[in-house]
Amino acid sequence: MLWLLVGTALALEPPVRPEPPAPVSGECPASFSVTPGSRDNPDCSAVALPLSVAADLYATEKWAEHLAARYRLDTAELELSVQMADWKAEQLQQMLESERNQPIVQRPGVHVAMGLVGGVVVTVGAGWALQQVAND
Repeated sequence: MLWLLVGTALALEPPVRPEPPAPVSGECPASFSVTPGSRDNPDCSAVALPLSVAADLYATEKWAEHLAARYRLDTAELELSVQMADWKAEQLQQMLESERNQPIVQRPGVHVAMGLVGGVVVTVGAGWALQQVAND
C-alpha cells in the first residue's frame, strides 16, 4: 500500500514554481544594508530588498508549503518496520550470544551432528549384521 502511494506521488508532476513578479516602478535596483546611524535610522540594522524580490521569496515560501502538504508521507509504518528489524537483529544477537555461552554438548548443532553420526553408525552396523547372518 505504501509503495502504491509513493509510486503515485512520483508519477505526478509537482506544481510549477511561480514565476517571479516583474519589478515595481520605483523599487530599489538591488538589496542594500541599513546600518545604525544611516538613512535616518539611528537605532537598528536591516537589509532593504527590492519589492519584487520580497514578493518572489514570499511566493516561493507559499509554493514550498503547498508542496510539503501535498507530498507529505506518513512515516509511522516505515519507522515501525525499522524498529521491528532492529528488534529482530537484537533477538538474533542475544540468541547467538546465549548459544556461545552453552557447553558444546548442549548446542543444537552438536545434537544434530551426533544424531547424524549415530544414524550412520546404526545403518552401517545393521548392514554388517545382516551380511553376517546371510553368510552363516
